[in-house]
Amino acid sequence: MLDKKMNILFILIVVGWFFSLVLAYRLKTISDIEDLEAYVQVKTSENAFNMVSPLLKEKTDEEIIQQIELWFHKGSTAQTGSIVTLCENNRDALRGIMSDKNVSVVCRLRIKNNLIFS
Repeated sequence: MLDKKMNILFILIVVGWFFSLVLAYRLKTISDIEDLEAYVQVKTSENAFNMVSPLLKEKTDEEIIQQIELWFHKGSTAQTGSIVTLCENNRDALRGIMSDKNVSVVCRLRIKNNLIFS
């Protein structure tokens, strides 16, 4: 019984090493890794933008602030998570649906509310 467990463990270790070698070969340079990180950041921002932009697109600057304050107050995690993601990764996307001033206000709301709820 112990031999069988050891054989299974050995196989898992070999498979893990093999997978690591394939991955290391595939991402052989720092440039590849940086490209992958940039790609993930862009896709993350796109998803976050697609989550909040339809909800804010037709609103005035004041209405946008009120809406986002409400989301933070209610704990609407999909919306607030998207705002946090955009504030950290792609404020330019936020500028597409609100003014520069509102982007600063919204991102400060994010900081204020993350400190309260963390």
